[in-house]
Amino acid sequence: MRDGAHAENSLPGASSQILKMAHISKRYQGVQALDNVELNLKTGEIHALLGGNGAGKSTLLKILSGLTTPDEGSILFQGAPVSIDTPRIAQELGISMIHQELSIIPDLSILENICLGQDSLITQRTKWTPWVNRREIAKKVRSVATEFGITEDELWRPAGEFGALKKRAVEIVRSLVVQPKILILDEPTSGLEEHEKELLFEHMRSLQRLGVALIWVTHHLDEVFGLADTATIMRDGQSVAHTQIKGLNLNDLISLMFGSEAAALIEQPGSKKKSSNKNSNRSKILDVVQFKRAGILKDISFSLAEGEILGIAGLAGAGRTELVRAIMGIDKIDSGTVNFFGEEKKISHPKKAYDLGIAMVPEDRKVLGILSEFSLEKSISISKLSSIVKSGFLNSKNERDLASNYIRKLSIKTPNSGEKIRNLSGGNQQKVIISRCLNTNPKILIFDEPTQGIDVASKVEVHKLIRDLAGEGKSVIVIASEISELIRLSDRIIILREGSLVGEIEEVPEKIELNGYENVERDILQKISRLKS
Repeated sequence: MRDGAHAENSLPGASSQILKMAHISKRYQGVQALDNVELNLKTGEIHALLGGNGAGKSTLLKILSGLTTPDEGSILFQGAPVSIDTPRIAQELGISMIHQELSIIPDLSILENICLGQDSLITQRTKWTPWVNRREIAKKVRSVATEFGITEDELWRPAGEFGALKKRAVEIVRSLVVQPKILILDEPTSGLEEHEKELLFEHMRSLQRLGVALIWVTHHLDEVFGLADTATIMRDGQSVAHTQIKGLNLNDLISLMFGSEAAALIEQPGSKKKSSNKNSNRSKILDVVQFKRAGILKDISFSLAEGEILGIAGLAGAGRTELVRAIMGIDKIDSGTVNFFGEEKKISHPKKAYDLGIAMVPEDRKVLGILSEFSLEKSISISKLSSIVKSGFLNSKNERDLASNYIRKLSIKTPNSGEKIRNLSGGNQQKVIISRCLNTNPKILIFDEPTQGIDVASKVEVHKLIRDLAGEGKSVIVIASEISELIRLSDRIIILREGSLVGEIEEVPEKIELNGYENVERDILQKISRLKS
């Protein structure tokens, strides 16, 4: 491993080395996932593990957490060699992990989900009986759970009743209540609101003061500054730098992650590259009229023009995802109509939406987007099997050619078109899902959190793809928790709050200087919070 430009000095709260991973290598089906990787971690250190999608971060963390074993290399934990063959061994050593992908069992209560696999939390009613004393367990987790917005009542309710935001809080609480020696955080802020992110960051600082070592993976590079002490940078399965964060800037990190030429290509917070079509020249393609659903959607109406990128802003629970699911016919509404090119349409099922020319890239990629055992070829062609039919039969060559076309068009990184989608990085999985939607030749594309869990380079590619689609005349609806992302992408933004439409930015300027960018962002935030008081 090559040292970064900034030599490592002593860090606040950091003392002895707790972990040393040396010469770690791992190969999957002919693909070198890790090649001679090193990771050194000190007690009381917040250590950022950075790299693009496919750099090898997830594989390295799977090895550390006992989910897979390396082909080569050694691990020293508190100076002693260890073999972490199972997650239980990792847990016994004091290694805990907040996973990027939710691992919640819907039919179990939130309390039971928190306790899963956590032997130290389990309290038996007596030492002679196997019955678990849930009341005693609740006492142990209540204080941490409350800080992350989980009430006493919610502890006893099935996790399946709640949305992704609450489930993310459950994952965080599960990892914090066992008081780990090493805490791994893999994209922990995904789906969290700003105040919840700050709460998590404060917990990280508190754990650091207690001597807990934290390994933190994030694609939100701006979060790293002021919080992380050091960083290991990975690229193409190798650890290419180990550096202090102090003294670096965003471009320095991007250059280390993707090469010096990449920094100039990454969108900066105030930048904006718009589709060239003007609102005034566009004809209306979609009208949503007075959508109502008890307790969820309250008389929402809006329109969408051809070639327009419409952003939907709002806090979690505002009804953003529920609105587009209703448009797609996934969820039923109590009343309201959809007019498509001026003609009222009844969309009672997603197939009807696809037949009309409306397609959606869902928020939860792992659960709602990918069929993990399918190849790229099947993952793309399944949306419109007629596109690969020849003489009444599915044609494997047509399917392969279709996949190869999208692999080339969207720059999907994969060994071949027959590779299983589960073996791809998050950014490339997202591109496959987009390819599946494009295969239906849609007139309207809905993106729900299109860049969640993907790196900055892949984010730029997805943004460019969305703009290109709008430039070709397709209409796009984008939901994003990051207001800055909506501002950079959207021609117009509607704002939801508690199921109601509370405001609209009628035309986002094509070019936004930094102060103008901040003004637009402030305007959206004010509209989001208007009903709070």
